[in-house]
Amino acid sequence: MDQEFMKKALTLAKKGSGLTSPNPLVGAVIVKRGKIIGRGYHKKAGQDHAEIVAIKDALKNKNSLKGTTLYCTLEPCCHSGKTGPCANEIVRFGMKKVFFSHVDPFGKVNGKGEKFLRKNGVEVFKGLLEPEARALNQPFLKVNKTGLPFVTLKAGISLDGKIATRAGKSEWITNSLSRSHGKELRDKYDAIVVGANTIVIDNPVLACKKGRLLRVIMDGKLKIDKKSKVFRDDDVVVITTSLATKKKINKFEKAGIKVVKIGSKKIDIKRMLRFLNKNYGVQSVFVEGGGETNGSFVDASMVDDVYFYISPEIIGGRDAVSVVGGLGALNLKKSLKLKNVDVEKLKDDILVHGIVNNY
Repeated sequence: MDQEFMKKALTLAKKGSGLTSPNPLVGAVIVKRGKIIGRGYHKKAGQDHAEIVAIKDALKNKNSLKGTTLYCTLEPCCHSGKTGPCANEIVRFGMKKVFFSHVDPFGKVNGKGEKFLRKNGVEVFKGLLEPEARALNQPFLKVNKTGLPFVTLKAGISLDGKIATRAGKSEWITNSLSRSHGKELRDKYDAIVVGANTIVIDNPVLACKKGRLLRVIMDGKLKIDKKSKVFRDDDVVVITTSLATKKKINKFEKAGIKVVKIGSKKIDIKRMLRFLNKNYGVQSVFVEGGGETNGSFVDASMVDDVYFYISPEIIGGRDAVSVVGGLGALNLKKSLKLKNVDVEKLKDDILVHGIVNNY
């Protein structure tokens, strides 16, 4: 039954997808005599953590929490931030056992919550459904381990790996279901990255349903139009290089557009990702650019997972745009390898999702 209760906590955690950053997705259930009496999940950064929501849920039905068991997808915290320490409340209400999936890598917790609970007489069991719980919070785990955001590469392509014809036409390669699925996926990320050509050719809005999404434009020479639709508000930054003239940069800055140089002749992808995390708190990046943008991330070994929506059509042509440009691998040993690959049909299209790195 322990696994079943933790599965319910994991299901609850997923409800906060796209809304909790920079905090992780966390779910919790409280069990008394084999029955769930409290449920909760972290809904948004700054709001109650999952454990507290579950405690309040149990209390509203006048349940006593003494002797109960908590199942939580992450180690309960023991520090005060925007909310109070969950571990203290677990002890205060006399809960007897705590099962959590894995240790919270955040420096102010990282085993201290577990230690506090044990010290105060709570039985603690860790590791229950750990792989499933870690899979929910790859961005949070990667940032705490490396200081770099988690990067997803997404593209809609033809069967022969093209994203546009030799004339640059790309609307639409994939079907409406694939495009809707991709937009829903975008909502889960902190930032979207596209290249200058995407702005010049498509002039996209790059919107999302959740409201705020940092739009990052990679433009080494500042060739985009500062009146493009993407500059509809302040949630945008242009990353350029030393190839961009001071005059061009000044024009963008006078228009209220943030421009940052990261690299001399080409944008340094790793430095850019570190900058986005440090200056904007970005933990997850959705790369939805053209072939050269995609290639720059692949060449830099900065891709963590891949979503390719494949249309059953062949465009052909050596000059048609390929999904991944850049330098590419010299030999197959150096190619980007996907694991844990899932394949899903979206009408006639096929969605292929694979993991590159686990954290």
